[in-house]
Amino acid sequence: MFKQREGLVFDLFQVLVLTLLLCSNVLALNPSRLPTQYIHDRYTRADGLPAGAVWTVVQDADGYLWVGTQNGLARFDGVRFTIYDASNTPGMASQDIRDIVIDPSGQIWLASYGGGVYRFNRGEVESISTEQGLPHNVVYDLLIADDGSLWIGTAGGLARRGTDGAISSWTQDDGLSVNRVFKVFEDDQGMMWLATFGGGLSRFDGSGFVAFGVEEGLVSNQVHDIFQDRDGRLLVGTYEGGFQEFKDGRLESLPLDEGLAGLAIQTMLEDGNGNLWLASYGNGLIRYSEGDVAHLTFGALAGTVISEMIEDAEGSLWLATRDGLQRLRDGKFTVFGQSEGLSDTTFVVTGEAGSDVVWVGTEGRGLFRMEGNSFQQWSQAENGLASDNISAITLTPDGEVWAASFGAGLNRIRGGEVEVYGREAGLPSEHLFALELDSEQRLWVASSVGISVLDEGVFRNFSPEDGLPAAAIRQLFGDSQGRLWIGSNGGGLSLMIDDEIVRPEFHDMLPGTIVHAFHEDEAGRIWMGFRDGGLGLLREDGRFVSFGLEQGLPSVSVNAIEQDMDGHLWLATGSGLVCASIAELLGVADGELARIEAEVFTESDGLRSIQFTGGFQPTSWRDRSGQLWFTSTAGVVRVNPDQLNFNDRPPPVRIERLLVDGVSVDADQPVALSPDAVNLEIDYTGLSLVSPTEVQFRYRLLGYDRDWQSVGSRRTAYYTGLPNGSYVFQVLARNDDGVWSPEPAQI
Repeated sequence: MFKQREGLVFDLFQVLVLTLLLCSNVLALNPSRLPTQYIHDRYTRADGLPAGAVWTVVQDADGYLWVGTQNGLARFDGVRFTIYDASNTPGMASQDIRDIVIDPSGQIWLASYGGGVYRFNRGEVESISTEQGLPHNVVYDLLIADDGSLWIGTAGGLARRGTDGAISSWTQDDGLSVNRVFKVFEDDQGMMWLATFGGGLSRFDGSGFVAFGVEEGLVSNQVHDIFQDRDGRLLVGTYEGGFQEFKDGRLESLPLDEGLAGLAIQTMLEDGNGNLWLASYGNGLIRYSEGDVAHLTFGALAGTVISEMIEDAEGSLWLATRDGLQRLRDGKFTVFGQSEGLSDTTFVVTGEAGSDVVWVGTEGRGLFRMEGNSFQQWSQAENGLASDNISAITLTPDGEVWAASFGAGLNRIRGGEVEVYGREAGLPSEHLFALELDSEQRLWVASSVGISVLDEGVFRNFSPEDGLPAAAIRQLFGDSQGRLWIGSNGGGLSLMIDDEIVRPEFHDMLPGTIVHAFHEDEAGRIWMGFRDGGLGLLREDGRFVSFGLEQGLPSVSVNAIEQDMDGHLWLATGSGLVCASIAELLGVADGELARIEAEVFTESDGLRSIQFTGGFQPTSWRDRSGQLWFTSTAGVVRVNPDQLNFNDRPPPVRIERLLVDGVSVDADQPVALSPDAVNLEIDYTGLSLVSPTEVQFRYRLLGYDRDWQSVGSRRTAYYTGLPNGSYVFQVLARNDDGVWSPEPAQI
């Protein structure tokens, strides 16, 4: 499942176009997810942007994002913004950057508001303005045409810079409908289309213009964007509410949901999954997929103006907005919480056999029946539940639902009706924690004072006087041998065999006394999770083995255990979701391995919280398709082990700066240090934007270091007082899924 794949070789000083081979959109936003289930990130001035208003964003062949803002240009590696503005970039007369394009040679071109066009190279700019033939120095848009020429939309007309540097321009005097050209687009036939302010849509064949306005069906003559999708449709977005298709010389409106048809469309993009994204002028984002429309207006998307969108090499959607740089990405997991109509604090989860129905018990919001993305809520006020705090669920083969509560007894739901069982029905306590049906379909109930079994309509109770631990019982588990495992909150565990309670022989070997989970695998091995003791295993031969931090388990708090179909245990812990190979665990148990190599998933992987709930039952479940469900303090988490959005893109690794005694040195060529040089600092980066804080590095100085130095996420190497000699510095980067750059960057 977690396989590292081969990548391409990177060379620090080669032309970066080669890296484009790594940038195919193998990932894209999942159209089946609810909009709120995307991970939404936002970067502002507080994160290092030079301004709050972001006009444009583009990704280069290396993987850097280049961001044009009201106060300058920024380069972003996912962690650090490097700013280029009038204070440090000679020739940048205007630092209001409205558009960025990168030509096939890797040359960066900038459109400025008032300074014309800049050719940007290594922190210096060469300007192209009215002095060189531009019709106006306010530039809105740039386009690299298929023939390599640069097309320029300005406030005073249209311009073209040929590959020979010659500039041609066109204005109203040449037949252009109006001079303010907001967008330039080349279709698949090589025709140029212009979106204008007030002049509608124009088509230019190189010799003359044809205008299309309201008489041709255009909703508004203030056109903001032109886009051609993969089916060849030419789409137009206007300010006064227009999502239209140009067809046979006329504009036809495309359907949007009621309330969305009048939105001003600022820009459009089609992602790698075929989703069409429409960015509005101040009213969020629209996902348009084969007529299915979703409106994204949460968080900072709600009222902002989205000027431009791109899909990066790892499938994330980046938005240039008036409220900073924003990003939508898929996590590895799907979370259902209050934003989706469920509840944030979920206690228990299970499902109906042979169907896609899932039942979720929550804290304070009752019981939910899920089917797909729809929810039916059962509550105390509306349905007569004993309490809205649901602490345990079990389902009978004939469709009845038993739902225990914390403090108010037991609910039985059948035929849409709720029946409550409490002390008057024979339960010794109404503080309930676990439910389990045995092979005879008898219901076992765990409470704060013992366990009870409902047998032929009557509760029979067991207490510490019958051999139970003198602690609250939190877990009940029936295994394939007919034994009932009893986990307590501080008293370890017991077994019920033929209605007799016994303490297992290995009890003194338990790594903890608070039992939170049981699981039986296909071989009949019993796995146990402890609140503070890690993982326990009772093998087929009766031997007991425990796993903790020394054995490679990342957390000693195990609240739930599920097994996928590929031989892995998934553990819901107090510090994230952990996946461990059963074969590796058995290797440690047999003494063949010292440690397991477990995978840990946290918020950067799409979890809203790393706190998984425990102490109730069941806190996990595997459905009929093999998906795993876990309860957390931020919703119920669904895991598809076969679709974890594995990021197989090797991160390009780049050396950004060399400092010798605090002074920057050009490192494009071999560097000769003076004899009195003392401190050497080398800044480097790894360009994986999905989870940039999870990128790991290792480096070495050949001629000095004996081996690679693993330095975690640190992006600077330090050397002091190097002896005279020749050295080569090399650095490698690893992305969040463990894929290393195949060749190091070096100086």
